[in-house]
Amino acid sequence: MAFTGQVHALLDGVVTFDGTVGMRRFLVTRIGPDLRLTYGDLAGEKWDPGTVIRRGTPLGVSGGQLYIGVRRGSQPVDPALVVGRTGARLTAPRGLECPERPFWPAGLPR
Repeated sequence: MAFTGQVHALLDGVVTFDGTVGMRRFLVTRIGPDLRLTYGDLAGEKWDPGTVIRRGTPLGVSGGQLYIGVRRGSQPVDPALVVGRTGARLTAPRGLECPERPFWPAGLPR
């Protein structure tokens, strides 16, 4: 889905990476032990590794296609398990609703 607009943090996290991969900018935050949340195709402010980001913080602007990914270690996890949605899909940031508290399914470390 094409979207250009402000992207906000879905959950609290600590920046582990902010850089370009394959000509697109990605921001990765650690949201739990061995659990990372990735926002892709961003433009705007750069974040230093180690920066603490709180849920709702403006992260940058979508460059057209917003990518949301979650990994546990090196394995992908359905983002819906973490952000509380059913089924993973590209959605405009305004269409994502942040749960009041993160949903932690059985088996995922806190």
